[in-house]
Amino acid sequence: MSEPRSQRLGWTTAEAREIAASAQVTDPAQGMRTHARTTLLAAGVQTLPTSLAALFPILGVRKVRLAPMQLEGGLRAAPDGRYDIVVREDRAPTRRRFTIAHELGHLLFYQHAPVAKSEQKAQGRNAPLEEEQLCNVAAEELVMPEGHVQLLLAGADDPTAAVLELAATCDVSVEAAMFRIAGASGLRGQFELWRRDGRDWRLARAKRSGGFGTRLEGYVVEDYRHRYPESIFAATPFRRAGWLCSPSSRAAPSLRATTFARLLGRRVPTALVFHHANRPVVAPRDDIFAMARAQRAGTGMASCPECHGTGWIDPVSAPFSGEVRYSRACRCRAWRTHPPRCA
Repeated sequence: MSEPRSQRLGWTTAEAREIAASAQVTDPAQGMRTHARTTLLAAGVQTLPTSLAALFPILGVRKVRLAPMQLEGGLRAAPDGRYDIVVREDRAPTRRRFTIAHELGHLLFYQHAPVAKSEQKAQGRNAPLEEEQLCNVAAEELVMPEGHVQLLLAGADDPTAAVLELAATCDVSVEAAMFRIAGASGLRGQFELWRRDGRDWRLARAKRSGGFGTRLEGYVVEDYRHRYPESIFAATPFRRAGWLCSPSSRAAPSLRATTFARLLGRRVPTALVFHHANRPVVAPRDDIFAMARAQRAGTGMASCPECHGTGWIDPVSAPFSGEVRYSRACRCRAWRTHPPRCA
C-alpha cells in the first residue's frame, strides 16, 4: 500500500509522534506495527486467521455488538472501565472483522499514547485523521501479519494468487488483501479490482505498488484493446507480457508490462488484475509518430486509402530494451496480421 499523504509529508499530530516514541522508533507506522506484533505475542496468538477475541483481555474489550449505524464501527465505554466495540451490522463478516481490528488499534493508542489521548479527551476532539490511518496500519498487522505476507510473496510467481491466498488464510476481503499485498510488495505496478455492471466491466478499486508513479486507470492491454477486459477475464488465470497503452490519449506514454488476471467466484462477476509495469516508459506515441513521419519524408511510398498516408509507418519497440525501430508497413494493414500498437 502506498504511503498516506500525511506520512509522505511527515506525521504532524501528537498522537502519531507518541506512538512512535513509545516504540522507540521515528516512524509512527513502524511503531504501530511494533505495538500490534507485541500484542499478538502477549496474547499467544500464533495461528491464522488471527483470533481477535484472544486480544480482548489485553486491550480491555468487554464484547462486540452489532448495530444499525452509518459509521463502520466505534468504541463505547462500559461501566466497568472496559470498552464495547460496536460494528455496523449490514457489512460482510470479513469487513466487520477488519473494523474490529481497526477499533483495537484505537485501544493501542490508549495504551501507548496515553498523554495525547488524554489531551484529546480533555479538549473534546475526535481522533485525528493520522490516528485513523495508523489504526488501519494496526488492523493490517493484526489480521495480516507481515511475516505471513512476506512468506506468500516469496513463494508466489503470480501476485494475484498471493492476494487470494492471503484473503483465504487471514479471513479478510479480497480488497483488504489487495491493499496489503500492494503495500508489502516491491513489484512496481498497479493492482485493480474490476466488477461487471450489466454488459460492461468497470474498475472498482485500484492500488499502485512498489513506488510505481503512473496511474494506469485509463490503460488497457494492447493485444485485447477492443475486447478488454472480457478477453482477458475469459481465460483465468491470465498471464501475458506485452504493452499497456491508453486508447483515449495518443500522447500518453506506453509501458512494457506483464499482466496477471483472475476471475473471482462471486455473485457479481469480479476480476482481480495486476499490471507489473516495471519496464521503462517509452516516448509518447505522438512523438514516435512524428519521428516516423520525418524518417519517411521523401521516400515516395504510396499512401494508404484508409488512413491517407498518415500512419503507414508503425513504431515497434524491442521487447525489453525499449529501443524503437520502424517497420515499412501501414498500421491499418499491419493491424490485421500483427499485434496492434495502440493507435
